[in-house]
Amino acid sequence: MSREKAAWLIAGTILVLAASALMLFGHGDNALIPIPTHQFVLLLAVSDGYVLFLPAAYGLSLYLLWDRRFFGRAVLGFGVAIALLSVAWFVESWADGISYPGAAFTRAVAAENAVGLATAIVLAQLGLMRGSRPQTASAHLAIFLVLAWCAFPLLGRIDL
Repeated sequence: MSREKAAWLIAGTILVLAASALMLFGHGDNALIPIPTHQFVLLLAVSDGYVLFLPAAYGLSLYLLWDRRFFGRAVLGFGVAIALLSVAWFVESWADGISYPGAAFTRAVAAENAVGLATAIVLAQLGLMRGSRPQTASAHLAIFLVLAWCAFPLLGRIDL
């Protein structure tokens, strides 16, 4: 394994782990620490082990894709797919977001998602056009950071 690949694997996994752990500090009403629905479901299913899911998915996908010719296309496609799903998520849950956590929260989290995913897609496109593995790896990391931090936020009320 090359030093560059190892550095991206180790540093990226640590960053995604830190972003995943942020949910422990959020209470659902802080736009800087929104609770991603998929992280919440994993928390219910596997308790604190949820924090390992996205770092493992990041590391495994980077490890498997790094040396492939289609690395750039795969990352760009993944970023576009997550962005489209995110738009659908916000369209479907916007009314719940306005009525429960509030309009300011919902707008702020939507903006965080839009900026994060747009940045990832631009990086992926540039990495693909330039044949730059570091830019593609940056896009890959950005997508996973958004997934760990603010993607698909809980916008309704959860009564357990």
